[in-house]
Amino acid sequence: MGLPSSRRLKRHGEFARVKAGGTGQKGRFLVINVLPTGGTSPSRCGIITGRKIGNAVHRNQVRRRLREIIRHEGAHISSGLWMVIIARWNSTQATMDELKQDWKRCATRAGIFQDNPAR
Repeated sequence: MGLPSSRRLKRHGEFARVKAGGTGQKGRFLVINVLPTGGTSPSRCGIITGRKIGNAVHRNQVRRRLREIIRHEGAHISSGLWMVIIARWNSTQATMDELKQDWKRCATRAGIFQDNPAR
């Protein structure tokens, strides 16, 4: 099961708005840009994998891994956020655990998690 369509950013304008007005956090394998929308709607996420990563097989593999991480952590993400995740060139060499750790580190610095002491 992937990330639902309602939780994804799809249009170029949405990506451009997040990249222009949001704040970014760089990690070893990822860059996360976050834009608070101020609404109570569920957070939405877009993934960018450029050609520097490799061929279509490698880009799709990275996208699938990132969507799975977002889907798994979705309950802990604050509502009313738009996120753009940019995979860096070395993300294909990362294991799933390394990607997850890098994503959590960047997401924590960006402040996208709900304040939940059980986490």
